[in-house]
Amino acid sequence: MVLGDRSKKLNLRDIFEHFKVLIGEQGWRSPKEEWLIPREEWVIERAGELVFYSLREYSNTVPTHVVERDLDILMSQIRRKKDAKAYGMIVLSPCTTTPAENLIANNSDKIALIELDLASGSGRKLDRTGSKVIHFFVKWLSETYGVKFEEITWPFKYGEVVAQIPSQPTAREVEEADVVGEPINFRGMVYAPLNEAGVILLFARVMEDLGIIYESSPPRFPDMIGRRKVGNRWQRVRIEFEYRSSNFKEHGHDPSKCDIIVCWEHDWPDCPIEVIELRDVIRKLSFTE
Repeated sequence: MVLGDRSKKLNLRDIFEHFKVLIGEQGWRSPKEEWLIPREEWVIERAGELVFYSLREYSNTVPTHVVERDLDILMSQIRRKKDAKAYGMIVLSPCTTTPAENLIANNSDKIALIELDLASGSGRKLDRTGSKVIHFFVKWLSETYGVKFEEITWPFKYGEVVAQIPSQPTAREVEEADVVGEPINFRGMVYAPLNEAGVILLFARVMEDLGIIYESSPPRFPDMIGRRKVGNRWQRVRIEFEYRSSNFKEHGHDPSKCDIIVCWEHDWPDCPIEVIELRDVIRKLSFTE
């Protein structure tokens, strides 16, 4: 069966469930790792290789900021596994945008990007990792579902530096430029967040002060399900993380499916849902500590 066969509608989760059955038969290990947050990531272990991966399936193009977050998470896990050959793989459907490819290209020795167009049975890939597991997965997709892959080469040529002026710095580019946020010296964070990933890290340090506990990280919007203490009860709250509160609107999120926006900067005066501005939160907490 090919992906373009509309008589049987497949999604990324269906495909990976099939793949996990196969790797189980091969004697490979694919346990759920709870510490791979904020989304559902898995790890495949084979012959000394570890491959962390994430699935992203949207009804339209996968937002670049989602790929940036996944990249940060996967790279952090790869760095922790110093005693093994560790790689990452981000699988997207439908195809994503060039800015996201730029993020992966800067880390392509460790992270592979696999883009699948499920309707047409076509795909694109950027894989320079040398991982046998990732190579096997791509080969399996081609043979099992008839996916025809093309290599992502533009505007990147391996071993060459391509001059570009991105519309917004990526997390990797910010790090390389040695640019930091304003000094906050708050509970182990010397500088303020510069992106959504930093907001999540800072929020983890103040959750208890806000009376919020972590419950789960859904595979899709919103980012987190938590519980907030109200009297002697715990109320369920749906939380979305953004660097600025207005990013929520720019990303096209549905306010009716979210209870709280957690951000560093609140710049959306008419926001229809509750906003927790961490800049204000830590200012108050720093005053009392």
